Amino acid sequence: MASTDMKVLYRSHAPAALSRANEVKRIRYALKREVSALSEPDGRERVVALLIDPPDGMEGARIGDVLSWIRLWGDDRVTRFLARAGISGEKAIVVTPARYGHDLALTPRQRVMIAERLRAI
Repeated sequence: MASTDMKVLYRSHAPAALSRANEVKRIRYALKREVSALSEPDGRERVVALLIDPPDGMEGARIGDVLSWIRLWGDDRVTRFLARAGISGEKAIVVTPARYGHDLALTPRQRVMIAERLRAI
């Protein structure tokens, strides 16, 4: 493909990609605001619901970041919680397989395990 063809391709896809990125940011910000406004137990339950059935816009969201949305859950608590589960905070809740490797995302089994541990607290 010629250099000019790549520029045309980039220009045609860039606005759509930027629009999607902004949409994902809005979705995550709304979820973060919703979870952090809840009490700690209710926030944990809401995160459990997000883990079990991730809404559109959660692709690439890291588990450590989502857990930190819960009131009273700072970085240390999130790190300890995930370390006990043997999971890295850098793992995404869900990824698009075509864009990312499967090893970067939590498996459905890991998501259920984290949800069960959150409910048990």
